[in-house]
Amino acid sequence: MTRTILGAAALMASTAIAHADTLRFAYASNATPTIEAMEKFAELVEEKTGGDVTVQFFPDSQLGGERELVEMVKGGLLDMTKVSGGLMESFAPIYGVFSMPYLFDGEDHFYAAMDSADVMAPVYQATADQGFVGLTYYNSGARSFYLKDGPVKSVADLEGKKSASCRARPRSRWCRCWAPRRSRWARPRSIPRSSRTFWTVPRTTSTR
Repeated sequence: MTRTILGAAALMASTAIAHADTLRFAYASNATPTIEAMEKFAELVEEKTGGDVTVQFFPDSQLGGERELVEMVKGGLLDMTKVSGGLMESFAPIYGVFSMPYLFDGEDHFYAAMDSADVMAPVYQATADQGFVGLTYYNSGARSFYLKDGPVKSVADLEGKKSASCRARPRSRWCRCWAPRRSRWARPRSIPRSSRTFWTVPRTTSTR
């Protein structure tokens, strides 16, 4: 039985699709434009199957965090989920490449690589032996450092600042490489999502 993960990485159960009238799709976080893309996916599934297959969403961590959702896909309790590429590194090391900086020259290079079957097929299939595979990716934009007291124009601007990073090993490694080992800056600390503070902001329209 092979399942699939979508998303930053997205996953789904292929054998379940052949028999299910309703695909169970859960995700932990809800952000624009990803949420609109998932809604469009559900619309196209229903349209292209003539209404024979629909998608039921379980949003905003209703069924657990990202790791729990992947495990539920593996166990057949879910048909699909959307998780971050950083989380997927713990299931297949190849996903760690997407946590590295300066991976793409620009937006055109990004889409050329991510839309290439030759490039992405090995990534999506990396977890096939675990019972699930990747289906596609979602793009929520680039990541930057944001400071309350000014822009970051050089590494020196980060001196003395506290930085939270995800648990992806490559990201933590390259952050540590910014400064000498004994320096008092450029030492990121991973903080679990459950321990972070989030603010609600108005949703805005975003285009590619």
